[in-house]
Amino acid sequence: MRIVYFDRNVFDDICELRWGLSQADVAKIQQAVTTGVITIPTSYTVIEETIALIHRYEEKYKQHIQTVLDLVDKSRIIKPHTQLLREDCESYAFRKPCTPRTTKLLSAPFRAMLDLSLNKEGLVALADEIHTFYIKTAADIQAWLDSIIKASPPRAKNFQEVWDALALPTAEDLLKKMSRPVRRGCRARGITEMLNIKSVRLYTIYRLWTTYSYCLRSDGPPGKMQPSDGGDFLHTVHASAADIFVTQERKDKQGKLPFILSQVPMPELTVMSLNEFLRTI
Repeated sequence: MRIVYFDRNVFDDICELRWGLSQADVAKIQQAVTTGVITIPTSYTVIEETIALIHRYEEKYKQHIQTVLDLVDKSRIIKPHTQLLREDCESYAFRKPCTPRTTKLLSAPFRAMLDLSLNKEGLVALADEIHTFYIKTAADIQAWLDSIIKASPPRAKNFQEVWDALALPTAEDLLKKMSRPVRRGCRARGITEMLNIKSVRLYTIYRLWTTYSYCLRSDGPPGKMQPSDGGDFLHTVHASAADIFVTQERKDKQGKLPFILSQVPMPELTVMSLNEFLRTI
């Protein structure tokens, strides 16, 4: 069984049959789920981004959340990104097997929470909280980036230059969030090898791409963090739970997830579009 992570835009296209997608294609995905060829674990980030639709379109929310629930494994949900990173660092430090990527999810209460007819006020309030969280996160990261820009650091010719110089310090910075025994164990085993842990590698790639794109690149003015960038970061780390990451963003478009993740080789995760994925099942 292959574990597949669907980006939010994939569920959009499935629900609305965009980009030439047909009902037969949707049935093919559903059949692969039903027969156990693939499993699509539930993701907090996908659910949160779907809930955000309720502000604009109640009916659209109903359709989209049902599309998600029809395809995902409602008994399991991917752990929060902070938990994935912490557990992986602990496993590495103490030479233990990696922990499961998902945790149990009680489907009945979960479905009730997402039912617009039962919980509209609660969903609207939650959508407000999510919106505020993404705005604040983008503002906080932008403030950090502005502090780097203010220091006038040397500009980089390309992302590889940034990766070579800052990948190890970025992984070291991640360890600051861990307990002392974990920090000691990871350093004893080696930070370079720690970068081969899928979640840590994805975390480092996206964080360094943000640093490069928004304050270190030499071929144009720095960009500005958008609230949606926070969602992309969470999708990136959550995708460490999967074998395949399906996203409809273009691979050749700079700044989009497939392009970012292609900057550093990572054979443990295959990134593909929905049409490419359909040809594999």
